Amino acid sequence: MWTFAAIISGQATTAASPLFASAENCPQPTPLAVSQTGMSQPDWERNTASLFQQLLQQRNQYPEAAPAIDQQIQSLFGQHLAVMVLDAVGFSRSAQQSGIIAALAEIQRLQAIAVPAIEGSGGSVFKLDADNVYAYFPNAEAAVAAAQALISQLNVEGMHASIGIGYGEVLVIANTDIFGEELNLASKLGEDLAGRDEILLTEAAFCSLPPHTLNTDLLMMEISGLRLRTYRLQPPLP
Repeated sequence: MWTFAAIISGQATTAASPLFASAENCPQPTPLAVSQTGMSQPDWERNTASLFQQLLQQRNQYPEAAPAIDQQIQSLFGQHLAVMVLDAVGFSRSAQQSGIIAALAEIQRLQAIAVPAIEGSGGSVFKLDADNVYAYFPNAEAAVAAAQALISQLNVEGMHASIGIGYGEVLVIANTDIFGEELNLASKLGEDLAGRDEILLTEAAFCSLPPHTLNTDLLMMEISGLRLRTYRLQPPLP
């Protein structure tokens, strides 16, 4: 069952009459012929940051060749992946109450839990930035399972986080950095909109999941002038 809620300036209010959503309402994705679902070792060797910068520089120098260069960049670096952005809850308050050193030690403790948990669930961590953890997975189903397990594991340790998950076409640079709209959206969900121990999915991530596999609240959210259709995972039954 999916219920509908409205979000105004980060505050959620459940609608008086539930609106039921279905995966049947998801837009049909348009496959891109140049997209990759995985790379062999020779591909990874070509998928370098220096090559990426070189192609961008050529694009700037030769605007008339931009379409061809864009296709080359997409062919070399484009993949369909699920992306997860985790934001630790309470970092600013901890730094204010206990001092920055104690807060940084708490971040290290969170990372020591999150990184092996993500990697053990088939994901890869590509960035650790302050109290944020960025990771990617082969599909949204794996990302959701990892997020749910990670929230439970953190709770056992007395820690809390908010998580955003996206899925779609991204550019993977040397397996160490990722760019794409779904990563941008997942960052907004995980860092700005999700509450404590909440997991929010972009519409693309939700629509990529097998039908009827999750209990989810459908939310309409607004941030930075964007109106987002997102899905909040309901906590699993005890």
